[in-house]
Amino acid sequence: MTKKSAFSSAFSGQGLPKLTSIQSEVLYYLTKEFLTPKQIATRRKTKIRTIQATIKKLRDFGIINNQFREVRFCAPTSALSLPKNLIRLHGEEWNITILYKDERYKESLSNSNFIDYDGNTVRLSRDTIEVYSGKSFYAEDSSKATYKSFEYWNTFFNKLGNSLNVLIIKPKVQNIKRVNAHYAEVNNELAKDYEEKGERIRVYTRDDGKLWFLIDNSFNLHEAETVHPATSKEDIEKVKDMFNDVRNGSWTDLKTIVTSMTMEYQTNIKLHMEVLHGMKSTQAATLETLNALKDTLKKIEDRGVRNGKSKNI
Repeated sequence: MTKKSAFSSAFSGQGLPKLTSIQSEVLYYLTKEFLTPKQIATRRKTKIRTIQATIKKLRDFGIINNQFREVRFCAPTSALSLPKNLIRLHGEEWNITILYKDERYKESLSNSNFIDYDGNTVRLSRDTIEVYSGKSFYAEDSSKATYKSFEYWNTFFNKLGNSLNVLIIKPKVQNIKRVNAHYAEVNNELAKDYEEKGERIRVYTRDDGKLWFLIDNSFNLHEAETVHPATSKEDIEKVKDMFNDVRNGSWTDLKTIVTSMTMEYQTNIKLHMEVLHGMKSTQAATLETLNALKDTLKKIEDRGVRNGKSKNI
């Protein structure tokens, strides 16, 4: 395999546009050898303007961010190449309890407690490891997307453990917990409609007040997204079912449902504010009464002192 073909195969990411040889090569130098644009231009014996233009293209594709970090397996900036209403799993966070570590891990920890590993951010501490995903997994439903995710993470955790000289996977030991995950329906009609109008939707739960549904346009994917840490997987299926129920009916009906959801949340907030305002008014009145009572008691006390002095005289 030639050097250029190795570059291309290494970065033929899921859902990504096909890269040219120079794009693949620049991506490799940026994310694997951590060269600057000037160093890449020197290495390739080309003008730095050419390298800067290539880097801009990679950013436009959504493959790297502004810090030249790889965002592999995230989607391109256009959703046209993706099937309609596909589910994208992303934004996963994992908490891991270390089962065994040696002196080499302590040395790694002393050097840095943050590392980039296969495009994911890893935070190291004495007894635990936190992993913040930089990947996305696409499928027809949330279960299949989750299965793809778990296939990847099983391999990732094994490699990470070997690299850090720690034991983090052991049969029948539950020391790895996923604490966050976002599920989104790509190319969602409502998301497109709200994007065109420049409007936003944020819906919060009644019980804990956490955000559970939003309209998002990350990477220009027009997504209806569920983000609650505990229920996002189940929520996206309910949301998708709701959209499917009305796709054969009136589009206005769907907008009315979601708008109603948002207005209900806003109404709850308004009621809460009225209650708080009432509590504040009651508190002020109570405080005024207490101050008046305090003044009265002070006058009685002062009068008693004066009367006592008069008798003594």
